[in-house]
Amino acid sequence: MHTYGIQIFQECTRLISDLKNEEVVTRLVDTFIRASPVLGAEIVLPLLPKIFEKVYCAEEYSLLTAMFLCSLASVLLSSHEVFTRVLVALAQAHNESETVTFGKILDVWLDKMRCVAQLEQRKLLGLALANLLTTRCGPFASFGLILLIVSEALNDVIKAEDNGTLIDSLVITEDHFDEERDGYHESDYDQRNKQLVLSDPVHTIIFKDYVQSRLCELRDHVGKEQFQQLLHCVDVDTQLRLKVYITF
Repeated sequence: MHTYGIQIFQECTRLISDLKNEEVVTRLVDTFIRASPVLGAEIVLPLLPKIFEKVYCAEEYSLLTAMFLCSLASVLLSSHEVFTRVLVALAQAHNESETVTFGKILDVWLDKMRCVAQLEQRKLLGLALANLLTTRCGPFASFGLILLIVSEALNDVIKAEDNGTLIDSLVITEDHFDEERDGYHESDYDQRNKQLVLSDPVHTIIFKDYVQSRLCELRDHVGKEQFQQLLHCVDVDTQLRLKVYITF
């Protein structure tokens, strides 16, 4: 990536203008970011305004919409700086404020996420929504809806073992790969795949713990009184569902 990343993405920037190449290029974006979150986000930066634009302009849901949303979420989780730079560029292109542009993207995100069926994508989008709560442009106007959608994603991802212990069904540890290998030689492909999985937030971050930490950070930042006011925007059913996994 250090040697050829920029050259590869110069070619990809040209390819994305062709609709049938969008899925391939978007998967490549995600692979770069998974392989090296901070460096990957910097390398794919020239391509990101077009991906953010796809989300900004999305009307009907499609599988590509889910992929664009996941690329956006990956950028947010890996580098707030890159996310903000792309957001500012998009706002300037539309001659509007960063806040307005962010609001339109968030509206699409919240509207389309319920259509996303793939579990890994739902967790990634849920992690990024939780991350948004502690950014400088925290979407407090959508606080209740964000927690509703995050609670739905938690319900999908968190499973109870026979003894009642709640586990994240998507978290994968290195022991998993040792068990799969079971004495067989680990090929170069196997090693690269393991590195990708073990650097992927979907497979390394415990979803409920991450949501808990973001809410605690938000409470510490805004103060207990304002935090309680935000919780009043969350409907009772959502609060009850969240309390299965976290404490307020």
